[in-house]
Amino acid sequence: MLQHAIQISPRFSDYNVQGLLKWSLHFDFVCEAQLAQFTTRYGIRFAKYQEVGQRWNIKNYQINMHEDNAWLMQPIWVVTDITKLSGSNQFVEFSFWNSDQTLKYASGSIQFELFDMKKQVSIAISEDDKMLFQKN
Repeated sequence: MLQHAIQISPRFSDYNVQGLLKWSLHFDFVCEAQLAQFTTRYGIRFAKYQEVGQRWNIKNYQINMHEDNAWLMQPIWVVTDITKLSGSNQFVEFSFWNSDQTLKYASGSIQFELFDMKKQVSIAISEDDKMLFQKN
């Protein structure tokens, strides 16, 4: 499976008084990058899951900071890579880079679980989706 990158331009309000990107936004930006990966790389309409009563839940999330959060008012790159599909789980590794992708600020992993909202149980990723993820 291949990496996917999106560039994000944080707003002034995304920073705290010390000029550091707010911690909660790291998570939001990873989810935004993952959504972009679904649509642009794999051609999957994320809404298709909602239409059939499914959603991707966050099962595990870990982030490691490598450098000071020094990108005040600079675009950042969020790189995601779906590394493994297993049963109902999708494992994604991510990293945050400065605008010219020479300095890694943070990296980590996130585990998504496909969940059936009606039955309230996790469900296996469809073979069609697995084929899309592995093909691209």
